Amino acid sequence: MLKEKAESADKDATKYKICWTDVWSRVKELSIDTACSKESMTANVRGRFSAKVIIVNHEKRIDVDTACSNLAIKYNLLYLSVYQLIRQEISAETELGQALANSKREK
Repeated sequence: MLKEKAESADKDATKYKICWTDVWSRVKELSIDTACSKESMTANVRGRFSAKVIIVNHEKRIDVDTACSNLAIKYNLLYLSVYQLIRQEISAETELGQALANSKREK
């Protein structure tokens, strides 16, 4: 019975791929080994699907740095405040900071 179900699943997978041939180039098929521990499999799935880079656009007057920092700690992400990095470069008067200051446009 298991052999029949496996064959049926293979046929269904082939039919599924045929239905989606026009967009299949944009799809990535992942195989997940389930013959390991739950912790290993969970770590593998998290590693594949967790965000690698998150860009947060916020205004200076809205304080989101603390919330983003806490989320980065909780979910093992890297949070960089571009606003703070730019301000630091300008205040240190580095070559990049001077170029940024010269390119500033008034609102």
